[in-house]
Amino acid sequence: MKTTFNNQFPIVLLILSITGSNRLTSAGRWYTALDKRQYYIEGSTKYNWLQAMDKCSRLGLQLAVIDNPSKNEALVKLLRSIFRKSPDLWIGHHDEFNRAKNKNRGWYAASSGRVINFGYWRKGEPNNKKKNEHCTQIYRKADFKWNDETCDNHYFGYICEEHYLKDKYKRDMTTKQNTMKQRNNELLSSFNATQNRVQENLVIARNETGNILELWERSCEVVFENFIQSLEELIKRKPYLQAVVADIGASVYELALEAKKDISTLTTEARRSIEEIQLNCEKAYPPT
Repeated sequence: MKTTFNNQFPIVLLILSITGSNRLTSAGRWYTALDKRQYYIEGSTKYNWLQAMDKCSRLGLQLAVIDNPSKNEALVKLLRSIFRKSPDLWIGHHDEFNRAKNKNRGWYAASSGRVINFGYWRKGEPNNKKKNEHCTQIYRKADFKWNDETCDNHYFGYICEEHYLKDKYKRDMTTKQNTMKQRNNELLSSFNATQNRVQENLVIARNETGNILELWERSCEVVFENFIQSLEELIKRKPYLQAVVADIGASVYELALEAKKDISTLTTEARRSIEEIQLNCEKAYPPT
């Protein structure tokens, strides 16, 4: 049966974690590179590659995966600022226990299994010496360049970074937050536009209602005035009605004045009711 890296990994990790347990102390620190990426770097305490990966995992992190030139450049500048010379540091690359001495053999991210298409190898590396150098280190003799090394019997420092899934979820969450923010802004803009239209319509309605009430009140006054004028003209043309008017005229005038007063009261109440309705609408749709 073909043995793969994935088959061997849990067993090897358990054995190495037990045999190397006396080394599981850490004095690492967080650092921020120029590209704003953050790294947890342990440069003094020594671990084999699997123990280093386990240590990162216990911190909720992963061994750093350097998969492009810009990320590598920023990390190298950071390491130069921390260390006077290149240290031995594990990073999260492996070759799936490939025993071929081919320098172009595949390398993979330990955290995701993704192929790594970038390399920053020391001259002559990776050489897979004795066909058992399956893990990647930043080499102390190579000015921060890489070397392939045996995973289990060399003890170096290590570089951890945020786990790729956490980084992915963070990017996804940022995208969703930006989308929600955009949608909220669109809804707010639409709501504000609706409020403004309602306010404009309320102002128009208030003006039109006021004009209608004034016209109605004025029309009633005109009708009343015309009634009085017509009655007076009728008496002039029909003198015999003077006695009748003298008898009931006071009552007629009182009724007319009372009607006029009622019309004025109704107009005032109608205006007050309409203004109250408009005020409630303005409270519900305040101007933006």
